[in-house]
Amino acid sequence: KSTPGCSSEGSLFFSSFSTFLFQSNKMAAQTVAAQSIMLDRTSGACAASGRAFQQKCVAQKAVRMPATFKVSASLSRKEGKVQGARPTKTALSAKKGAVKDYSLEHFAPSKTESQRWGYVIANAKFMLDEEEHLAELLRERRRMFTEKEREVDFFIVPEPAWVDALPADVKSRLGRPAAAIVSTDLTWITFMKLRLDKVYKGEMDAMMKDALAVSGDVGEFGSPDKWTAPYTKYQAGWWKVFLPENADNN
Repeated sequence: KSTPGCSSEGSLFFSSFSTFLFQSNKMAAQTVAAQSIMLDRTSGACAASGRAFQQKCVAQKAVRMPATFKVSASLSRKEGKVQGARPTKTALSAKKGAVKDYSLEHFAPSKTESQRWGYVIANAKFMLDEEEHLAELLRERRRMFTEKEREVDFFIVPEPAWVDALPADVKSRLGRPAAAIVSTDLTWITFMKLRLDKVYKGEMDAMMKDALAVSGDVGEFGSPDKWTAPYTKYQAGWWKVFLPENADNN
């Protein structure tokens, strides 16, 4: 019997429409499945291609691999390295342009051979009385040498004998008596020039006895009439422990 209110044509229409919806959903599901299979195959092909490219780069060692393809295989297995491991200090120092650690060097003065000496020179009152932070710099360096059991390679030379060999324009601007800091460590002398600023920096080839030769006395520096610094002035003659004759007693 026909359903009340519905004709046989209406029932046929609803039956056809239901079949159409079922077929559409089935086709959509098949399309999604096909796309998933295609993506899986594409991903597998990309991964395989990436591995092949990586192996080729490792074999040739001349092609730089992109960062996305870098793995532990690109490192040396013989040296026991793994990806992400920190390079050793030796490896870092071997790199081109690595900063050199000058603290590992020692330029011990020779008493029998001529050497290259560096120096900074200025008016004695400025160097030994007014430039007070010089005392801290020299004391700290002496402490470091003592801890590392090194022979001292820096000295204070009051009124050096070689001062008359300086260029004429330097002597004309140099107050007398003068004082110099001399050392066989040329890098440290450059540092002292930058630190003290108002000094003349130079180098010379000389025997130790000539580089440290003294031609006069700088005298004593009196106490200032007015002292405004928040600390006590350094004791007069603090610098005498850095004279060549006292080097062995430091």
